[in-house]
Amino acid sequence: MSKDTDILFGRLAVNNHMVTQDHINRCLQIQNEQDEQKVPLGQLLVEHNYLTIGQLHWLIENQTTLLNKPGPEAPRSPEEALFGKLAVSQNFISWDQLALCIREKSNLARLKINFRLGEIMIKKGFMTADQVKVILEAQKKRILVCEDCHCRFNIASFDSGQHLRCKFCGKPLAVPRDSDSVVVKETLRMPRLSTDSTRLPKSGRE
Repeated sequence: MSKDTDILFGRLAVNNHMVTQDHINRCLQIQNEQDEQKVPLGQLLVEHNYLTIGQLHWLIENQTTLLNKPGPEAPRSPEEALFGKLAVSQNFISWDQLALCIREKSNLARLKINFRLGEIMIKKGFMTADQVKVILEAQKKRILVCEDCHCRFNIASFDSGQHLRCKFCGKPLAVPRDSDSVVVKETLRMPRLSTDSTRLPKSGRE
């Protein structure tokens, strides 16, 4: 399984009360420590007696259905495609609502208006800001804001041990106080650095 399919598999397993998030985290940690070819998350869960073989087959079948579910238009970003599938698997939205938001995003893009899929879902009343944040965290993302210029960033591959600084003014980034907003200036992926104070890269927008 790829990283994205592992995320979806784990979310399905937790949502159907087959495993706990702690079980998922333990197996992901084992997976991350493997130097060579990664063992699929489902196999690790069975090996550690968190899942049965029957449950594994059921989850794989349902995951395949989600991954192959057709839509009117696919989001251009693979991460947004995963966002939509996770939102459906979490029962936050329906497939019809996802399709409507994808069409809305495409129509706005033609007018040079760029909203992220999560923002559109909130504006349509299909999801709350807290629900969007649940999906972002499942994708290892976190919204941070600059304490000086107030630019907001969606940080991919977020590590809570890093102290990050704004790519524009260099001031520290922090968790925003206005927890109801998911609007960000751009999404940035953090490089794996050993320093504890990292300035965001000037490239890497997704």
